[in-house]
Amino acid sequence: MSEAGATLNAVVNSNGLAGSFVFLYGTSSTSLTKMTAVTALAASNNSIAASIQVTGLKSKTTYYYQAVATTDSGMSRGTILSFTTN
Repeated sequence: MSEAGATLNAVVNSNGLAGSFVFLYGTSSTSLTKMTAVTALAASNNSIAASIQVTGLKSKTTYYYQAVATTDSGMSRGTILSFTTN
């Protein structure tokens, strides 16, 4: 089976606090076992588009992913979304 890649996208808002975000992903919506690199999130009250490319995915496979943002006030998890690789 060949490998595929994808770009994971989300909109994040740090609610005025500096922090970071990652994407959790995997082949089951109940077990997101892989994690992207941690990306810094500037202190802002504006929502920003966040995206990270992932590689080494299996072709013709459905993947699930979720954005997770962390600041001093805690952690916020986005909706679990899915895509299928070519």
